[in-house]
Amino acid sequence: MIFLIAISLMILLAITIVVVPMMKPGIKLKQMLIYALPIVISFFSILVYQKIGSPNSTEVVAMPPQMQNQMVGNAPEASVPENHPGKNAGNMDLNKLAEGLAKKLEAKPNPDGWALLARTYIELKRYDDAVPAFEKASVIVDKDASMLADYADAMAVKNKGVFTPQIESVVDKALKLDPSQKKALLLKATIAFNRNDFKSAIDVWSKVDALPNLDAETKKVVEASIDEAKKMMSNPK
Repeated sequence: MIFLIAISLMILLAITIVVVPMMKPGIKLKQMLIYALPIVISFFSILVYQKIGSPNSTEVVAMPPQMQNQMVGNAPEASVPENHPGKNAGNMDLNKLAEGLAKKLEAKPNPDGWALLARTYIELKRYDDAVPAFEKASVIVDKDASMLADYADAMAVKNKGVFTPQIESVVDKALKLDPSQKKALLLKATIAFNRNDFKSAIDVWSKVDALPNLDAETKKVVEASIDEAKKMMSNPK
């Protein structure tokens, strides 16, 4: 996953930092590259997004507060020995690439670039940085249910798991675009649970449980959450 993002960031940086500046003024090829740049960025943003999807590291807020060992942003990572020399190497390189792209985007903003950078920050668990990057890519994010769900999730992590009306509105916008968007449904169910609206939470979690090709881990979490909500309904105390 990190490799795919890193490759895309390197290509973006190569185009914006090396290729375009090397072209001499007045040459038609330079103009073609400049016009093609948004298309190239968009292509690689979509390619990487399709490859990495919505990473499990920011999922699953689906659990009730009593089961928050997998709360937003805290899903267990792959086990790697602490003294392994490559444990943090990938993230270090990806951080450098992200910082390079961020500087270029500040100088020459591009919604596709900001969208890719936001997803990169999510992978790096830099949620505070991901939120403004999503906002700068709003032209793209507002049309993509998966990115809206990731944006809402990042805001929830940044807000220490507290769901604001703004976060809920982003979740609702995602579900309006795609009523079966898994992460958005998980977030919606958790918002309902936190309000003690256990019936609504169960209804939404049940929709997730019925999704085709639902991974076993999420199914286990969702079914445990439904059981917890049922217990709360029968014994509010």
